[in-house]
Amino acid sequence: MLRFRMMRPEEFLFLVPTSSNPMLTERTIFSLCEVLPSTVLQVRLADQIVDGESVKAFTFRRYCLPPGSDLTGQPEQVVAIANAVWTPAAIAAYAASQTFNTLPK
Repeated sequence: MLRFRMMRPEEFLFLVPTSSNPMLTERTIFSLCEVLPSTVLQVRLADQIVDGESVKAFTFRRYCLPPGSDLTGQPEQVVAIANAVWTPAAIAAYAASQTFNTLPK
């Protein structure tokens, strides 16, 4: 499994003030992108509550992108990794590996 970590956390996807406290700001940053053996990308985002430059609370969330997925709206790091890893052969191999189970009659 390959791991790519963002080195500059100041590159935010969005930054908004919280409704309960205007001094606190909520931000989401790209944190990590892993390439799984099947060439599926697993992306981790960090949701943070900050007061100035001090992080008061944070949580992580993840999502997966199978080979050949639409990359519109994805962080530029994810697009760069996908373009490097998702060769036509990798996309075809992933599509061929997907089997659908049917219930016996």
